[in-house]
Formats: sequence, structure tokens, C-alpha cells
Amino acid sequence: MYRGGSEDAAAMDTRLLGLSLRALVEQLPFDVWIRDADDHMVFANAALRRRWPGVMDRTVETSDVQSSVAETWRSNNARALAGEIVKDEVVYVLDGERHDVLGVIAPIHVESGDVWGTVGINLDVTGERRAQAEATKLGQLLRTVFTSATVAIGIRAIRGEDLVYIEDNPRAAALMGSTPDALRGVTDRELGVAPEQTRRSIERFRMARATGGPVSIELTYPSGTGGARTLVGRAVALDDPEEDRYVFVAEDVTELRLLQSNLVRADRLASLGTLSASIGHELASSTAVAMGQVELAIRLAERGVSAEVLVGGLREARSALSRTTEVLRDMRAMAVGAELGSEAAEVNRAVDDVKSLLSEVLDRHVTLHETRSGDPKVPMSHSRLVQLLLNVVRNAVEALAPGRGNLWLSVTSPSPDQVRIEVADDGPGVDPALVERLFEPFVSTKQTGTGLGLYVCRLLTSRVGGTIEAMPREGGGLRIVIDLPAAT
Repeated sequence: MYRGGSEDAAAMDTRLLGLSLRALVEQLPFDVWIRDADDHMVFANAALRRRWPGVMDRTVETSDVQSSVAETWRSNNARALAGEIVKDEVVYVLDGERHDVLGVIAPIHVESGDVWGTVGINLDVTGERRAQAEATKLGQLLRTVFTSATVAIGIRAIRGEDLVYIEDNPRAAALMGSTPDALRGVTDRELGVAPEQTRRSIERFRMARATGGPVSIELTYPSGTGGARTLVGRAVALDDPEEDRYVFVAEDVTELRLLQSNLVRADRLASLGTLSASIGHELASSTAVAMGQVELAIRLAERGVSAEVLVGGLREARSALSRTTEVLRDMRAMAVGAELGSEAAEVNRAVDDVKSLLSEVLDRHVTLHETRSGDPKVPMSHSRLVQLLLNVVRNAVEALAPGRGNLWLSVTSPSPDQVRIEVADDGPGVDPALVERLFEPFVSTKQTGTGLGLYVCRLLTSRVGGTIEAMPREGGGLRIVIDLPAAT
């Protein structure tokens, strides 16, 4: 501060403070002004002068402003001169553009207590108000979409080892036989969701958090009618500092899954119908061999032939009957979809069963070239793996009939967690424009085909996270590549 005589110092300090405040106010981005008791504008900072040029040293009456603005100024200033602190939000139109302005005007009191004039500020809040209006519109739009959507939308929070239902739209709640209000705050455990399903859901939600993007998710909920609903969709993590929350959008695929299962079973039965002739021949041959050996054993026994000779013939009969039993077992597994063994199917065993079912046609038409590596297993039931391979191999064989041809079948493991099965033929091949559509429903290159066999193959592979592709084989024919995850 100034270091002169005490009176001079006080005066200088006051002057410096006034200059400092004036310099600061000049740089403020909003309007600041001072009017005296006669309504003259005695101070206006740079922001106000830019917005309202020509107002300095003028009253409201003599300022060059539109009548609506002048009326607002006159009214608010009069209230402030009467001792009131005036807070108001007004709308100004400047150069044809709307401005939302938040203003505060306060009286300036002198030592006597009289009001000398007024001081005021105007904050242009146009951007904030527009953002609020847009946010309100967006919120209303999202709420409308949320409540009227025909897909299930829900918000879940992870708390410990359980999932809490934060909000569900009417569609999602209805699928669970409930209402949004009734579900709010409920947990998976309280609804009776299987703990394994909850664990898988939490894993997928946390993957969405880790990757920062949407992930696929499958949810199974009790429907409230004794059954269950399966929802398939996408989930993303929400940016909530207070809780680990996620939103999902999903479709009810319960009926679709049921139709697909029925289609898979119908395809099995259709395959058995197609194979009935060769299977019948196989059964007839095995039974004939067994009967012949039994008859021979009876005649030899009547003649007193040694037991050693009889046992040899009976062993051949037993082998033939065992072959018949195997064929019947394979037929039953294909017909009813029996889950033979565990959910980790042995690929080589499935290949052998397919060769058995197709033995008659393979022996007559095809030169088979096999390559197998190791003894891999895949996370699929044995009957479904047989059905998958049967469809692919039968299609390749039918591409060669009625003439002879070559069929290549290989089983390899490109990596520890992958199993690859390839089937190729040297038949006439498929039009390149049609290759990519072979796995669509009702697409067939055969006059008598339904076009569902390879579609079912895609259903079976995708259900366990695998893929199936078709491509032209180098040298002619078609090549099918099936990649499946290895069973742990």
C-alpha cells in the first residue's frame, strides 16, 4: 500500500483499491453496471458496452434499447432504488436472437443510509437453459423409449455375489411375470434365479466394464408361470461413482429356442429317413450273418462236432449281433437326442458313429481319406455332435453320387483350446455366389433337399461358441471347416 502521511495514505489506498476493482470488473465476461439515483448509467463494464452500445451517461428513457427491455430495466431499477434486492430472469432478443439473462440489482447505500444509486449484474444463461431444455427433451425421449420398447431393458447393480434390480421397463418385468415397481430393489436370489446363472451374468457384466464396450449376454429368469424365459442381448457398464451398475437391452428368444430345438430334432428324424435304406441293409446283413452262424452251430452240434469249432461260429454270431446293437443304439440316439455320455463329446467316437451310419453308402461310392490328431473333446452332447457331422458328411457324399469320388475328413487341434473338423469332397462344387448362403434356412443345391440341414449345423455350432464355414476346394469340390472350442 501507499506509504505517505496517514490521511494521504488512506486516500491513496482507497483510490488504488477502486482502480484495481474497476480493472477487474472490466475483464468480467458478464454485464456489470452502476446507476445513480437519477437513473443515469455512470459505469458499464466492457461486456455490457459490447452488448448495449450507447448506454453510458444515459437514463433508461434516453437509451437506444427496445421498449420491452427499457420497461424491464425501469421496473427493476425502481425496485432497487426503493431498497429491494431484485433477482429476475428475463428474455432479451438481440439482433433477432433469443438470450436468457439472469440479473441481480442491489441498492447502493451511503453513510446516511440513503440510497445513492444501484449496482447490477446480468448473467447470460442462454447456453445453460438450452442445454437444460435439450436434456429434458432427451430424458423424455429416453423415458418414452424405455417404457414403450418391445424389447426388454433393465438396469442391474452388482452387490457382492448377487444382482440387484434397479429398474426394468414394462416389457422386461412382464417377461418375469411382474411389474417394474415390484421388481425394484429385488435380487436374483430372491427371485429364485439359479446361482450359476447369476455368476455367469456377473462375469459378463464385469467384462463389459473391463472392455469399455458392449458385450453379449444371455439371461434366464423365472417367468412367474412355472417356466423360464431366456433373454439374449447386449450389456454396457454405466458410469456411476456410487455403485457398480449396468444396463442391458435384450430380446425374448424362448419361443425361438424352442422352435430351433424342434427343428434340430426334426432334422435328426429326417436324416434317419434318408439313411433308412442303408441302415436296413446293415441290419439285414448283420442279422443274416448271425442267423447263419447259429444255424451252422446247431447242425454241427447235432453231428457231434467239438465245442471248440462251435465256439468259433458262435463268436462270429455274437459279433454280428453286437454290430446290430450298435446300429440300433446310434439310431435311437439320433431319433430322441439322447445325451450319451457327458457334455464333453469325444470327436473321434462321433466320427466313427457317423461312418457306421453311412457305412453302406461310403463303401459303395466313396474313397475316404482320414486324418486324425489326438483324442479331442468338445462341449457338446454326443448325439448333437453326431448329427452335426452326419449332416456335413452326408451332404459331401451326396455331392459325389451316383459316381465314385473322394472324401477327405480330418480332425486336428490348431491350439489347445480349439478343435477343427474339416470335410472336403471332389464333386462338382457349388456356385461361388451361393457358397456364403449355404447355412441360411431353405437354401439348398439339391432338388429334393429342404435346405435346413446346414442351417441346423450352424445352430449346433453357434450354440457352443463355434463356427462353420464353406469354401471352394482347391482342385474342385467343396470344403467345410468346423471350429469348436475344446472341452475343459
